[in-house]
Amino acid sequence: MSTSWLCRQLSQYALKLLILGAVLQPAYALPTTAFDSALLKPRYTPQGTFIIPGKCTGNNLDAVQNALLDASYLAGAGIVAAQTFTELPFRYFFKGDLPTANTVAGVLDRVQQHFLGNGPLIGITCEDVYNNCVTGATNTFAYAAQTPGGTNPPLIVMCPIGLQLARNPPACSTTKPGSLSLGWLMLHELTHIHSISGTLNIGDTTGESARDVQDHLDDGGDTTLDANAYAYLGSWSWDEGLSPAIKVTSCLVNFKTGNFDLTGLQAVDLAVVASNPGWPAGILPPGGSQVRY
Repeated sequence: MSTSWLCRQLSQYALKLLILGAVLQPAYALPTTAFDSALLKPRYTPQGTFIIPGKCTGNNLDAVQNALLDASYLAGAGIVAAQTFTELPFRYFFKGDLPTANTVAGVLDRVQQHFLGNGPLIGITCEDVYNNCVTGATNTFAYAAQTPGGTNPPLIVMCPIGLQLARNPPACSTTKPGSLSLGWLMLHELTHIHSISGTLNIGDTTGESARDVQDHLDDGGDTTLDANAYAYLGSWSWDEGLSPAIKVTSCLVNFKTGNFDLTGLQAVDLAVVASNPGWPAGILPPGGSQVRY
């Protein structure tokens, strides 16, 4: 047995082990390690979206986990819609040109990358750290807090009324696209964060309905600076079957029957009634009648 033959056999065996190891690696592993003392002394520095341990529990934890997952799905659907930027649903919410499509797709891609643990840390909590969830007659569904210069990790606070929103229905399963959902809300808040918005200053420049976004666009407004536009593009694209994994286009015919005027409180009302048989429609949780995101 020659030495060169033995070396070749060992090299081939090592290559097979290397390939097997690569195949067995998880493709979309989420960060799972907990913090020592919340965000102050981590064992290592987590990246991407990270639910702060102990700050969301029970049903709230389930809702936040679903919101993050669904926001990633909606972002992926919005990226598919941006590939046909001269058509609906993209041009309903954004200017139908290539530079705008590239800008929107870039923001939505960073949402997905953060979900996969790639990118600077974004903390998620259900604790109303800055007491903004209910102010007088105003309900806040969720809010983003970040310090100038990024001296502390940005934080997304999910408020009680926002956590009552439902999940999106399965892609291409409804004749009324444009759900206002947990995924919609999380996608909205994530676009405010500087590591996702990039050079854009994405704020809240329109009202809360899909029609408000379209009216702002018709008036010459720049909807790449509006968090609602990204959230609605994702929601409508998903509901119309533009999931990257599915790419069903038959639901596109449902666009004209969509939820153009659905508001946040109406969406919560629908979710409460759906999850509580016998609950009368129109009876909303206490805390006020106005909404902000």
